[in-house]
Amino acid sequence: MVWLTALVAVRVAANRVGWATGVGAAAALATGLTGAAPSVSFAYLLCGFALDAEFALVPRLARSTIAMSCAGPVVMFVTLVAPAFPSLGHHAPGVLWPIPPALGAILFGALAAAVGHHIGRRFQHTPSAPLLARF
Repeated sequence: MVWLTALVAVRVAANRVGWATGVGAAAALATGLTGAAPSVSFAYLLCGFALDAEFALVPRLARSTIAMSCAGPVVMFVTLVAPAFPSLGHHAPGVLWPIPPALGAILFGALAAAVGHHIGRRFQHTPSAPLLARF
C-alpha cells in the first residue's frame, strides 16, 4: 500500500504525464538492485505506467479523492504479473493474506489512491504569476 500511495502522491503533486512512470521505474530499479524477482520490479514499472495512462485518459481523476479511490484498484490489478505481491491470488486467503485476494486489491488500491491523492494535493505546486506581471 505504501508504494501505491507514494506513486499517486507524486503523480498528483507533479500534475505531469510521465511522473508516475518515472517513479515506478526508479522503484523497479531499486527493487531489482535488492535482488528481488524481476517480475516484482516489472510490476512497479507497470503500475506507474498504468497510473499515467489513467490520468492521460481521464485527466479529471486528480480533482477528486473519490475518483482516485475508484482508479486505485485498477492499478493494483496490474500486480497480477508479480507473484511476490499477495494481491491477486498468489497466496491463499487465510495463510498470509486474511481476506480474499481480489477484495484485498480493491480495498488496498482504493485506500492507497485516496491517501496518495490527499498527500499529493497537499504538496501540489500552484504556479504563481511571474514577478513582473504583478506590476
